[in-house]
Amino acid sequence: GDLLFSKALVLFEGVTEEQIIPAMFQLYFEKSNFCLGISCISVAGKNYPPFIKIANSFGIPVCIISDNDGTTYQEVTSQVAKIRTNTPLMLSDNEFFCSFLSDGKDIEAELVENLDLRSEVVSALVKTETRGSENPQYINNKTQKISKLSESELIDKMRTTKASYASFLADIISANVDNKPPEMVIPKAVIAVFEKLKEWSKV
Repeated sequence: GDLLFSKALVLFEGVTEEQIIPAMFQLYFEKSNFCLGISCISVAGKNYPPFIKIANSFGIPVCIISDNDGTTYQEVTSQVAKIRTNTPLMLSDNEFFCSFLSDGKDIEAELVENLDLRSEVVSALVKTETRGSENPQYINNKTQKISKLSESELIDKMRTTKASYASFLADIISANVDNKPPEMVIPKAVIAVFEKLKEWSKV
């Protein structure tokens, strides 16, 4: 249903994006993706072709926001090339767009190393580890401990708690209590997709 009744699809790899991309969409457009008829869908890995084929067969344009670590770029571009070679789908610029995070980065590394989101990530991890506790001393201790982590340690902690920290981070991004401009909170690759949706007149 999310696929077939959408104006456009935004596809991505995993759990973190499933939580934070809609929050970034809300921040950028000041409306939810659901209100604007855009479906944000995790493919739970890199298995993009079935989604692309079904959507484009029904005339629904597709954007991908992809990690760019390891061999991901080669894997995804190879999948797209095979669709163009082995099916009648052309995947033209007005129906398909693929945007990659910074070279060598997955979403966790992108958020910490390329954006001004360290304090938000720390807050999300504290909420994860305190599990709703309202004990100020406990919260303060956890905050101090996590705040002292290096960038690489912080990223490792994010990767091991994806299913829990991402929802808290999504809420924090949506609130944007420090009124940071979108380019400080949203990866360039994600903004590129949002701008493509505008270009396609889907938002």
